[in-house]
Amino acid sequence: MFGLGNKRYFGLDIGESAIKLVEIKKGRDGFRLGMARLVELNIDPMFDDSEKRKNIIEKSLKQLLAEEKIDSGIIALSISGQSVFIRPLKVPKIAKSKIEQIIQYEAQLQVPFPINEVIWNYQLFE
Repeated sequence: MFGLGNKRYFGLDIGESAIKLVEIKKGRDGFRLGMARLVELNIDPMFDDSEKRKNIIEKSLKQLLAEEKIDSGIIALSISGQSVFIRPLKVPKIAKSKIEQIIQYEAQLQVPFPINEVIWNYQLFE
């Protein structure tokens, strides 16, 4: 499914206080760490508003990608922060066609933000 070829593979974590980036390289003996970087964001959660945080993160990320000469590749992304959360939900055994309706309804009840302003997804575990 994922041919390794000459593609570059990265792990990217955008956290509250830093951006972490790693490159994974494939060798004959398996995978190894090719590069690791940590960029402090210097965000003050008490005083920096969300627009300022967004601008700091965007500028830092663009600079990091430019410094490492990253313009393409496959990235596994992790985002953390007070606005990121997971909610487990037990769903009765029903037709899969109905599951999305139930999950959307539950998301509207449980997400503390307007549902049309959030990015959300779900994963089914049987």
